[in-house]
Amino acid sequence: MASGGGLTQVGVHKVFTGAGCNRIVNNVSWGACNLVSFGPQNAVAIFSPESAQILATLPGHKAYVNCTHWLPSNKFSFKAKHLKRHYLLSGDVDGVIILWELSLVDKKWRNVLQVPEAHKKGVTCFSAIMASHSDAIFASTSSDGTVKLWEVIFPSSSAGDCRFSCLDSITVGKKPMVALSLMDFPGNSHYLALAMGGLDNKIHSYSVERTGNSSMPVN
Repeated sequence: MASGGGLTQVGVHKVFTGAGCNRIVNNVSWGACNLVSFGPQNAVAIFSPESAQILATLPGHKAYVNCTHWLPSNKFSFKAKHLKRHYLLSGDVDGVIILWELSLVDKKWRNVLQVPEAHKKGVTCFSAIMASHSDAIFASTSSDGTVKLWEVIFPSSSAGDCRFSCLDSITVGKKPMVALSLMDFPGNSHYLALAMGGLDNKIHSYSVERTGNSSMPVN
């Protein structure tokens, strides 16, 4: 701005960022880093409960975001005390799953990767466990009638690549699952327990080997 032949500097600072959460059941997740994620339209928003502000919006999806899930989530906070990086999953109505990385050192975000061949239709839910500080296992369900079990190994450095593998794919039929809960199988570290709730008004319980073979003892 010119003023008497000179220039006057004008400062600009952010006052407020607003974003409405998509009206979908599994959209919100609370992380061990004490941040909350949710999907407003095609983006992922990061909200701080302490400051009551949206800290960042992450672009990358081309369709509405259905669900988000932190790795680790707040229930695994006891495993996250020494982690310098936290990760976030997001899934959209086109079946795309994206993994994001948050560096706690410099508060910067990175789009790590898009999970290859995730789902053919919309992702409806995630559930995950931290197997170790560098390894997580998560399940994703979709309106394409499948539930997939994944393993992700985190990089040793912030610039490294994550390694993904699909451990199993379970076909559940025409009425998809819309709720998931994954946990360590009590008394046996080689197995995981996976519970699903679907539009068939049933609860399905699976036991899943960490190598990827699944069975359904209870339905």
